[in-house]
Amino acid sequence: MRIAITIMMTVAVFSLYLADQPGRFDRVLKLVTNTTEDFFYNHKLIISGNELVSVEEIEALLPKQHSVLWWYFNGPRISAALMKHPLVSAARVNSCGRISWGCFEINIEERMPELVTMVGSTPWLVSREGEFIEPLSKNKFSYRRAGLKPILIEGAIRESLSPDQVKARFGFVYKLINRLKKEINLEIQRVSLTKSGEVELYFHGYDFPVIFAAPGRGSADIADQVERLKILVKRFDKDLKKLRKIDLGFGRLAVVKMKESATEGQPAG
Repeated sequence: MRIAITIMMTVAVFSLYLADQPGRFDRVLKLVTNTTEDFFYNHKLIISGNELVSVEEIEALLPKQHSVLWWYFNGPRISAALMKHPLVSAARVNSCGRISWGCFEINIEERMPELVTMVGSTPWLVSREGEFIEPLSKNKFSYRRAGLKPILIEGAIRESLSPDQVKARFGFVYKLINRLKKEINLEIQRVSLTKSGEVELYFHGYDFPVIFAAPGRGSADIADQVERLKILVKRFDKDLKKLRKIDLGFGRLAVVKMKESATEGQPAG
């Protein structure tokens, strides 16, 4: 009881003191207001996983108008807001810990624009999973800052194909490209898909196409064809510019056409 009376008397005396000094009262009120706002609305953010999406772009999507307390109970809603960015495939929001009030860890997973394809007359960026990201002409980010050089894919979209089939085509092409980058020391320029599903690929600096069979046995089929191409590239080495065409869609053989000779079958094993 004595403690309560003491507190009440202290508050009363302090209030009379401030009332007698309006300027000091305003400063104290402002300090209390700022401290309260800082406690409830100062979001300390630790952002990770972003290579293409800038911190500024991420923060622009965050609901900072809501209090820290609201953030603690609405992680999924914050994640959903971040996933509105075309390059964000997933986002996780977690508190930093019990003793870190207002601190949140935000982990971003991005869609990497590995491919470019034409939709009508508009080039679109496509992820390695075959997801359409956004028109290249309207993109607001610089994918080159992450060292990405999307490869042009032609013929992937056809009226006779369903969205799932188109996505599967892109997935197959990406696996093929990824394998080639690891095994062949040549830079890929562009890729075309025929109606039958065959893949026609061109390397920078060379005008001959390399034909890969339509998807059959998945990654094993890709590995086999890339291995045969690797053998041929090594075999012809300095004579690659003399080639007119390499066709790998013949079982264990690779059919090679030279610019100055007739077709000849080249065993690749």
